[in-house]
Amino acid sequence: MGDPRKAADGLIGRALRQLGSGRLYLASDAEVDDATLAAMLADVRVSALFEVDLSNQKLGPASARLLAESPKTAGLQVLVLGQNAIADDGAEAIAARAWSGLGQLGLAWTKLGARGLAALARSPGLGHLHSLEIGYQPLGDAAVALLTALPALTSLSVSRTELMGPGARALLEVAVGWLDLSDNPLPEGALTGLTALSPRLRSVSFKQSGLGASDAAVLAGLAAPALRSVDLAMTKLGDAGLSALARAPWLAQLDGLNVSYAGGSGAGLATLREAWGARPGLSPGR
Repeated sequence: MGDPRKAADGLIGRALRQLGSGRLYLASDAEVDDATLAAMLADVRVSALFEVDLSNQKLGPASARLLAESPKTAGLQVLVLGQNAIADDGAEAIAARAWSGLGQLGLAWTKLGARGLAALARSPGLGHLHSLEIGYQPLGDAAVALLTALPALTSLSVSRTELMGPGARALLEVAVGWLDLSDNPLPEGALTGLTALSPRLRSVSFKQSGLGASDAAVLAGLAAPALRSVDLAMTKLGDAGLSALARAPWLAQLDGLNVSYAGGSGAGLATLREAWGARPGLSPGR
């Protein structure tokens, strides 16, 4: 970006109004790099920040460390760094801080690995974290399962993190209110062994996975008192799986059920439609 101070000066000028309320949201065309962010945080016009969204910039671990150590970010409530290569070193820097109220953290597509994720999951400084997004990186079951240790989570997106079963089951059993497991290569039978669904679970997406009839039967056999939305689009349920869902004890309480492109010849879908009734919210596909 050339001279970092000049670049920072221009960006601060563009963002002065939002900076006055403690917000720093920059579009991807800002192309902020580590040096420019350092210059911005050093500028006297930037004071206490409460929300920072620097998605899709040119930031690395050094920027995550700056944000985690600056006195100006001590009161952060929202930190979104998606599509920046902060990697494990950056995640560890975030995990090391004793945040006073960080509630939302976005780290999707950041080259995060098992080491960084473990640091986040075990961080005593993230006790207020209620929303976490870490999708689109090959973390695997063992690493993702560590997130069950975060006590305050109510929203978790682990889309496309290469889950095969154990990590998904662990999250479902002690789940947050909203859980996104979509675009994972969960094979048929991945939910075998799941013995309970969290009583806090309100919404779950298995969209575009390989779950099949046996998995639908597992889900349908479990109580889920808070469940309101289930997305099973583009799975492999077939007639047997759709018929199993029709028997689920939580079906009548759902506001939405998506089984578009989930297979079947029509008989299973007819059974599910009959059980669902005339209320809106069922997305049966074709």
